[in-house]
Amino acid sequence: MSHSVGVRRAGLGPVLAAVAVAFTTGGLLAIRPGLGVAVLGAICFVPVVMVSVPLGIAAWITALSVVLGLATTWMELLIAAAWLGSLIASRTTIRQLLPGQQFLVGALALLLAWMSLSLLWARDAQAAWEDLRWWLVAGGLLVVLATSITTPARLRLILLAFILGALLSAGIGSLQSGPPLLAASHRFAGLDGDPNDFAGQLLVAIVFAAALAVEGRRWSVRAALVASIVGLTLALAATQSRGGLLAAGVVVAVAVVLYGRQRRAVLLVVALVVTVSGAWFAVYPHELGRVTTVNDAAAVGRSTLWLVAWRIAADYTPEGIGLNNFRIVSPNYVRRPGLLREVEQIDSRHIVHDTYLQLLAETGIVGLTLFLAVVGACLQAARRAAKQFEHSGEMDLARLARAVMLAVVGLLTTQVFLSNGYDARFWVLLALGPAMLTMAHRLPGRDPNEDVRREAPAPG
Repeated sequence: MSHSVGVRRAGLGPVLAAVAVAFTTGGLLAIRPGLGVAVLGAICFVPVVMVSVPLGIAAWITALSVVLGLATTWMELLIAAAWLGSLIASRTTIRQLLPGQQFLVGALALLLAWMSLSLLWARDAQAAWEDLRWWLVAGGLLVVLATSITTPARLRLILLAFILGALLSAGIGSLQSGPPLLAASHRFAGLDGDPNDFAGQLLVAIVFAAALAVEGRRWSVRAALVASIVGLTLALAATQSRGGLLAAGVVVAVAVVLYGRQRRAVLLVVALVVTVSGAWFAVYPHELGRVTTVNDAAAVGRSTLWLVAWRIAADYTPEGIGLNNFRIVSPNYVRRPGLLREVEQIDSRHIVHDTYLQLLAETGIVGLTLFLAVVGACLQAARRAAKQFEHSGEMDLARLARAVMLAVVGLLTTQVFLSNGYDARFWVLLALGPAMLTMAHRLPGRDPNEDVRREAPAPG
């Protein structure tokens, strides 16, 4: 009898816990809706990521566009915990997870190590540590994602997550500030808050929507993706982002080269994007002036920041001034010889608004070189994957590999005007290259030692 009572009590425990969680969540939804939604999302996310790490990653990528702050950070921690658990259970090494990609792993390790060392000479070590944490997270994300996206179905799920996130951000942002066609009085930023960052997000989603539309087998799927391209392009034009539109031009030029014989599909997508964006600027021609003007206050202010960054980089070669220390050191350069037209940009402690110049000033030529080495290794991995997919007759996957390259090129272009080198979405894109190369490496009929031999030094 006592045993049965104990069993019933043990069975009541989870029920009572579930009831308590339900009441607590319901109370939060009533009192503080934002916090309540975050708690509810976390409750739903835990079982998802424990069952499938790739599915959890897709949910997190979507959430990056609509949920900001602590919620996405906790999602990252849960993904890392689930990934680590699966890694321990399978007893797999990083070398086995990323075959033939020792250069990437080494360059990433050196980059993070160099950035960590910069704390030793940074004038403000606390400020440097604040940035270093995000760089360490970014490096960890690359490894986790590159070793988790191991099948074509998972890859497509990630690409769809980018599209869905951008659409949700644009849609909810339109509800808050008015549709892009009716909101020409201000720059459209979706839920991102920064129209330039949002433009990069939209460009990536457009590239992936176009790639999936080309390979789509069902007309209904193609129609939905084409409609997505129209809506995303409209939002991109409404951001009035010069960097975003410049990046779009670069992506088109690179796409024509990458896709070669498939240029017809590229030109059709370009025609659609140009038509939609042209229609928006035709309705609001005065907004075109902001996009084409290169000598307004914002442009002059950015050029002032760039000039100071160059001066700092020249004075602190090759080590730099330490992560996140540009705003600490830059005021000392206001009184140096040479014209600075927007000195208030320095006095108000702005960042450089250029990822490459910021890295050059803060981590020196060593840090910038290692960053570019990591980026180059990821792009090279995507290129090799595309070649191997073509050789194996997997033309759809080859197109997707090139789409990943285009998305990375697009964000690399926007980072000429932004200082967000550790942005999570950018590192997700970088991770897709190594992930696809591993996918190609595991194709049936391939020699598993081919990539290792390719990287090995020649005898003698």
